[in-house]
Amino acid sequence: MSRTVLTDARDLPFTASSVLGAARSTLGHDWMIHTAYYGMSGSLRSHRGHNIHFLGIRGREVYAVAILDDGTRREVSATADTVTADAIGRTLAALITGDLEGAHAKVSGTRMIAAKVACVAPDYALTRWYHGEALTTWEIPGSFAEVEHRTKVTRDSYLDDAPEYAASHVTFRHLTVEQARTVLRAIRTDNRDPRRKHPVYGTLAEQMRAAAPGLRPGDTYDRHGHGPTTASLFVDNVVDVHLHLLYREAPVNLTVWGSMDNQLRAMAASV
Repeated sequence: MSRTVLTDARDLPFTASSVLGAARSTLGHDWMIHTAYYGMSGSLRSHRGHNIHFLGIRGREVYAVAILDDGTRREVSATADTVTADAIGRTLAALITGDLEGAHAKVSGTRMIAAKVACVAPDYALTRWYHGEALTTWEIPGSFAEVEHRTKVTRDSYLDDAPEYAASHVTFRHLTVEQARTVLRAIRTDNRDPRRKHPVYGTLAEQMRAAAPGLRPGDTYDRHGHGPTTASLFVDNVVDVHLHLLYREAPVNLTVWGSMDNQLRAMAASV
C-alpha cells in the first residue's frame, strides 16, 4: 500500500486520543495508548507485544500499520461508517482483531516460545504477559522449588537497524540437591572451555559437577573451618548454578540460558 495523504486533523472535531480511546474500549484493558501526537497519529500496544500505529484517515478510509517482531510492516485500511471518533475507533479495532493480530501471531517470537513452554509446563502453571514479556511460573509440589520462565523481544544494541529477536531463560529457585542434579543431567553442557577442568571444592559443588561435567567453577572462597568452597559454577551462555551453603534443605538456584532445547529439557525434567 502506498503512503497516503491523510486528512488534516485541524479540519476535524476530534483528536487521535479520542480515536485511540474508542478503539481501546472495544479491544479491552490489555491494550495501552502510546503517545498520541498532535493530529491524527498515535499507537496502540498490548501486553502480548502488539504494536499498532494509527496512521490517520482519508475521507472515511481508516489506515493503520502493525510493526511486527520480524521488522516488517503490515499496513491495512478499512472504511468507517461515519467520520466520528467512535466510528473510526471501532473501525481501527476491527482492523486489529481482523487482520493485524493474526499477522503478529504468525511471526511473534515470544508467542511461539510461550507456546513451547506451555507444552512442558504443568497444567497449573500460570502465564502472565506484561509489555510484551511472557512470564510463566509454577511451584514444584512437595518442595520449596519454584520455576520461572521469561521471554521477551530484545536486541543486541540500541541502534535503529539492530535486529530484534525473542530472548528467553528459565530460572529454578530453592532446588534440593537431587532436583538440581536432575535438571543438570537433562541439559547439554559439553564445551571446550579449559576451565571446565579446574577443580571445584566442597561436596555440594562436586555433586553439581558430577551431574554436569562441563561446569567450570565460579566463586570460590575460604569458609572458616572448612577450607576452600566453591559457591557457583557456570557454562557460559548455557547455565549458571549458585549454591547457598547455609540453606541445607534447598540450597541450589540455577538459570538455563541460550538454547531453547536446553530450556525445554530442563523444565520437563523438573515437572
